[in-house]
Amino acid sequence: MSPLERAATKHAFNVNLQPFNNIGLDNALSLCDGKADMLWQNTNSGDVYVWFMNGFNVIGGGYIARGVPNNWQLLTAADYNGDGKADLMWQDANTGGVYTWFMDGLKIADKGYVVNGMPSDWKAK
Repeated sequence: MSPLERAATKHAFNVNLQPFNNIGLDNALSLCDGKADMLWQNTNSGDVYVWFMNGFNVIGGGYIARGVPNNWQLLTAADYNGDGKADLMWQDANTGGVYTWFMDGLKIADKGYVVNGMPSDWKAK
């Protein structure tokens, strides 16, 4: 099991957003109801947390994963499996591996490598 897979299996329900940074993604992230949501990753622990948004209001949220290793960086959020929900694509900064989480709200419904060992001279855009 990869470190990203292990992190994807750890869940909790409380969060302190002080050490969290917003992950700037070009695509709108909607994990739940079709409205854009806000994704956060703790720069110390690697924990990944989402706010379900309704305009300016946070209407819910929770952890997606705990302890994601710092070498795994979120590339993009898009609907890769056609279910109408955003999925998360990651890349390992050390190996170039590209890994996708197929999301269902806060639950990772499926996951796996897209490619293992993408050369460093290729960058996602």
